[in-house]
Amino acid sequence: MPFPPIPATLFLLAIVAAATVSHPAQAADRATKEEAQTMVKKAIATIKEIGAKKAYQEISEFEGDFFDRDLYLVVIDMEGNCLASGSRSVPVGKNLLDFKDIDSKALIKERLEIAKTKSAFWQSYKFLDPFTRRVFPKQAYCETHKKTVICGGIYSTP
Repeated sequence: MPFPPIPATLFLLAIVAAATVSHPAQAADRATKEEAQTMVKKAIATIKEIGAKKAYQEISEFEGDFFDRDLYLVVIDMEGNCLASGSRSVPVGKNLLDFKDIDSKALIKERLEIAKTKSAFWQSYKFLDPFTRRVFPKQAYCETHKKTVICGGIYSTP
């Protein structure tokens, strides 16, 4: 038995819905500079409140309180060791000092050098976008806390 015809309006709505689902990286779904700054400050407050060990566990929970759309945090000590990461592509426990972006920019070395003279700053580089799985320009807001640098970044996509 054949299916009844689908009204044109419902067909068009289905196409629009499918296009939205297959391209989740819309501008409204992207984190903002303000949200990155707020999340970094929230992480520092959490570290002060519950201690570094527990806070690092929370920061490293994929899709936890420190993960929002394409925004997640990374905590690195002054030797380049990753202490916490909300991204599956940034491994906790690994030394990232020699990590380079797609343009061969030694971004962790640069980050640590900046952190020696500034307590809060923005850093630009290129990194894998969790929505599209493509490399895009990224800006990370970073703050130093004790002997660590805590960063949360936003992507610049076309």
